[in-house]
Amino acid sequence: MPFHKILKPKYNYDLIRIGKDNDGGYLVEKKSFENTECLISLGINDDWSFEEDFLKKNIIIKCFDDVLDEKFLLKKIIIQFIFVFYSRNFSLLKKNISNYFSFLRIKKKIQFNKKSISYNDLNKILSQEKNNIFLKIDIEGHEYRILDDLLLNQKKIIGLVIEFHDCDLHLEKIIKFLSSFNLTLVHIHGNNSIGRDLNGDIVTLELTFSKNPIQVSDICVLPNKLDMPNSHNKSEVILNFNK
Repeated sequence: MPFHKILKPKYNYDLIRIGKDNDGGYLVEKKSFENTECLISLGINDDWSFEEDFLKKNIIIKCFDDVLDEKFLLKKIIIQFIFVFYSRNFSLLKKNISNYFSFLRIKKKIQFNKKSISYNDLNKILSQEKNNIFLKIDIEGHEYRILDDLLLNQKKIIGLVIEFHDCDLHLEKIIKFLSSFNLTLVHIHGNNSIGRDLNGDIVTLELTFSKNPIQVSDICVLPNKLDMPNSHNKSEVILNFNK
């Protein structure tokens, strides 16, 4: 089933990829990235590649996640260490160990906060910042609880990447938000690693917004050449829209 036309960017914009390949990386508008003065990330889990790419800008980076800390990463190592004797798959164990030491290094440069995000939390976080804030939001369905906070603070925001979950259940909320949000929708991508609805449509969408983006052509081409499927062993999602 085609998505509402409001979910399709009007043009092609000057986009770059931030974060790692496949899941965890997002396309953002280049100008908004360059002019960012503060990055606020909601939802990290065990992947901070997106935030790490912002470190080269020497800006304030604040991350909020309800599970991430040293104990969480150590627990993953212990669990994988136990299972490796059965699976003989050492690659995941090595990855978890590498992640742990990477976290110890990077937390000296990035402010990590162990916190679950819900109603009015984003408003409190943004009240401490000024302007040119870039937001990354991937909080597994809690994003709908902070949409009003985004609208209240949109003048401060220069760029936004937000992952909408369970879109089949909340499509009207997403459309209402887009109708009131003043930043320009510059990209949309379907997450192929999370299931589909009864019609076979994707239920998780990644949307990117920018303030005063640079247009590079009149025709929006999706997927973008920089897009990658979230799950590398599944085909990329092709999105269709109402005319």
